Amino acid sequence: MATPPTPKPLGPGTEVEIRLRSDGRWARGFEIVDSSDGEYQLQRRVDGVVLPGRFRDHDPADTDRLAPGTPVEVHVRYDGRWSPGFEIADASDGSYRLLRQSDGALLPVAFPARDLRLRH
Repeated sequence: MATPPTPKPLGPGTEVEIRLRSDGRWARGFEIVDSSDGEYQLQRRVDGVVLPGRFRDHDPADTDRLAPGTPVEVHVRYDGRWSPGFEIADASDGSYRLLRQSDGALLPVAFPARDLRLRH
């Protein structure tokens, strides 16, 4: 089974979502204005305010403990979107087998944690 490629690094002008520490939800409407060493300076698109501090890429450790039945979104490598409608079927060695919620089908390949996030 081939390992999927790692998502491309993000750069200035890229629209991103951030995970809120308060409740784990994802917030949209931010843009990268500077990037270096995997850390990013962000601004709100609605008013152009640059956020204090720097942000890092999605940490796969956030998804290391996903249990069967947990609803997730999958990173679409083609266009960078996150696709909803999946749930964890099984976990093994840092990769996950997924069920498609619309029809219950087990997907034929395993996904690494870096390509998954909790559904928000």
